[in-house]
Amino acid sequence: FRRYWGFLLLERLLPHLSEDTVPSMMTPNIVRAMSDNISVKGKSALAKVGMRTAERLSEVCESNTKVGLAVLTHLLNQKNTIQPVDAAKTNLRSMMANRIVAKLDSEAIVGYVTYLQQLFAAPRRVRSKSGVADAQTAVNVSDKSIEKQRAWAVDQMIRVARFGQLPITDELTGSVLRFVAAHAAFTVTGDTKKCSVVELRDAPVPELSAATRDYCALALVNLVGELNRHVSEPNRTASDAETRGLAGHARDGTAWPTAALALVLDTKRKRGMQVVLHGFEETQEPLTKLLAQLREMAQAASGLEAAAAQRVHMLELLLGNLSVGAAFGANPQTQAEYLEVAAEVSECYAKLTQTGQESDSDSDDEPELQPVEVLTDILISLFTRDSSILRRLCDQVFVPFAELMTARAMESIVGVLQAREGADEDVVTEMDGLAAMDVDESDTEMADDNAGVIDEELRRKIEEALGSNSNGDDAASESGAEESFDDEQMTVFDDKLAEIFRQKKEQKTWARELKLSFVNFKLRVLDLADVFLTRQGDNALAIQLVAALVDLARTTNKDTRNRAVHERAVSILNGRLTKIPAGFDQTEALKLLEVVHERARRASDQRELEMLAGVAAFIGRAVLESGDVEASARVHELNAESVRDFMGRKASQMQVGFFRAAMAKQRAGLLSGLWTVAADAVAEFGRPQRAVNVYRQVQAYALADSVLATAPRVASELTDTSEFIVLTERVLRESCASLQETLKFAVSEANVNATGRLLIDGARVREIVQTVLQMVRRVAKVDAFRPIVVALKPSSEWTQAVKALEASDKLASPVIRNMCRSLADLSLLAEPKTKAKAKAI
Repeated sequence: FRRYWGFLLLERLLPHLSEDTVPSMMTPNIVRAMSDNISVKGKSALAKVGMRTAERLSEVCESNTKVGLAVLTHLLNQKNTIQPVDAAKTNLRSMMANRIVAKLDSEAIVGYVTYLQQLFAAPRRVRSKSGVADAQTAVNVSDKSIEKQRAWAVDQMIRVARFGQLPITDELTGSVLRFVAAHAAFTVTGDTKKCSVVELRDAPVPELSAATRDYCALALVNLVGELNRHVSEPNRTASDAETRGLAGHARDGTAWPTAALALVLDTKRKRGMQVVLHGFEETQEPLTKLLAQLREMAQAASGLEAAAAQRVHMLELLLGNLSVGAAFGANPQTQAEYLEVAAEVSECYAKLTQTGQESDSDSDDEPELQPVEVLTDILISLFTRDSSILRRLCDQVFVPFAELMTARAMESIVGVLQAREGADEDVVTEMDGLAAMDVDESDTEMADDNAGVIDEELRRKIEEALGSNSNGDDAASESGAEESFDDEQMTVFDDKLAEIFRQKKEQKTWARELKLSFVNFKLRVLDLADVFLTRQGDNALAIQLVAALVDLARTTNKDTRNRAVHERAVSILNGRLTKIPAGFDQTEALKLLEVVHERARRASDQRELEMLAGVAAFIGRAVLESGDVEASARVHELNAESVRDFMGRKASQMQVGFFRAAMAKQRAGLLSGLWTVAADAVAEFGRPQRAVNVYRQVQAYALADSVLATAPRVASELTDTSEFIVLTERVLRESCASLQETLKFAVSEANVNATGRLLIDGARVREIVQTVLQMVRRVAKVDAFRPIVVALKPSSEWTQAVKALEASDKLASPVIRNMCRSLADLSLLAEPKTKAKAKAI
């Protein structure tokens, strides 16, 4: 209650306080009130008024940098209030600190980082050398609180270094990087004032704990990962034009991972320095070689053209991140794995630099792996690791190599996408690279057996537990049903039974986690597919990748566990098929197109049909653009077959929208095939009782209207429209002929079924008539095609059918009678409309 009134009072006072007074208002009680149990997303009255007060105070701090930094130092200097930032439990103090940091200028940012470094070195007695704020002393601070303060200071420094909206210089970023790396890797045994590493000259008081050093090591790995996409500011001091830095590199060309690794390996030789990294004695030699390799790569990239240099820089980033992970890691197995993958990256770089040179292998041997093939296998293996930083880095590294994609590299990606989980087993099927997922072979066999014999296995273990408690008495074992356990035997039996069920639970948990890992693994490989189709959608290998994505989307459609994989595959197919590939295998493309049409006819829902429509349009245009006459004819045949399936089979899931997607993606000059299909459809199925039902008959007219909707585009893009003039005339003639026959049937006695209901009711007649009138009006608006409409003179049979419809009591309505006046003479629709003159008053 008192905090509530205190927040209200502070909220009212803030507009009347001077700049010098605002920092002094940040007493320990106020800071504690903003930190204790008040979440930004709280719904209580106290949280709401606290949020309003924090917002008002943040606005004051944002308007004045000096005030903001002074308030910030008060927020950081109180005891037991500095905690690592947790996004799920962000309190008002953390929210204010983040907002103030976002508004700091360069000078204030340097002062803030300096203050954080001082806070890390001396949490108990912080001395500010920046002169921004007076010294604050926190008394009675526990060791746990000291660790929290240091962890929070490291988090804030890293946030400043990677915050893209701040005016951060390379010097400041490098200072944060060296500070965190130095305190994670070294301890000073001599005089700290003479230490060669500037960041270590202020000895931490008290000394850093092992947990704090491990936290710094983990934070450094994350910082390096975040800097992979960080681009330095343009060099405005250079005499030449402004240049934009490379991602993951300082403006001088040094990669941030290289800088962190160099700090450790170059400083370890200095006197008074002791490396405290885990397993450094084992990793020192390979890391030294990797550092030399990184410097060689940076030097080699400077003499290459832009595209080749970009590939080398990306390999340098990948190798550097793996080296940092191996140097600052705490798990010996993880360090060994990183070093092993780093050796493979070095091999990939060696192959990249040898491109164009003669190979030492004999011509009869299997072709040597290309750099992109080696890199693809490396990236796929890294996807098995649970690291979001590595996942983003793999996507970034793959971008410049997408244009070098080969068939074998594509097979590696497709192989993962086509891998399936067993139909009855609880584990995934075998696939290339599965060993990299750290799945033990014996565990896999155990999970395979669980599906069929888990009950028998459980029964056997329970029987063994029962038998083991007989103390070797065979008679007691045989008559166990007649005798009861004593207390000691029952205790042993309960313990063994609990162990049996615990193992069973662990097996189920392992199988469930393995399934989730398999889903996440596919999602990460899908990121590579997304990058490839975005960058190289016109590559011939795109057809092969699209086929795998279509199959993946179909097989995961009804699977709740793999729903994320399905959504990702559909998203890629819907959004990335914008370029037209060339040089692909026509036979394979037509096979895929046949599969797509067949699946579209049996699509499970509208979304799947839309996805397949986009794929069919993509492949169809690619085949038509190739100019192959036979292949183009097959594309039109498939469209015609799908139309006949739609019109003649009641269970068909095909829709007119499937063909509209092709019309939207194809060039105007390639639309003649669809116009022919539409003319054939309305001529055959637009007549009564030819389609499977009346709805499909109406859709035949809708298809014809859809192709004529592209007439304006045809007239504007083509200089010679003679072919389309003939097709337009045919579509209109066939539509009118089918409409005339439909009207005659609708007013006849044959339009009544055995129960007395109309086969074609007034609503369907209105849809058909409205569609035909819309088709005529579309054509009449195009100057090149208007003569076709002028030539639509009514015949005696046409006039008789229209009058019969208008006079029909069963079908005619005010709307239909109004349409009949337009139907009487369609050629009049070609005349321009004239505005009626205003009547004189």
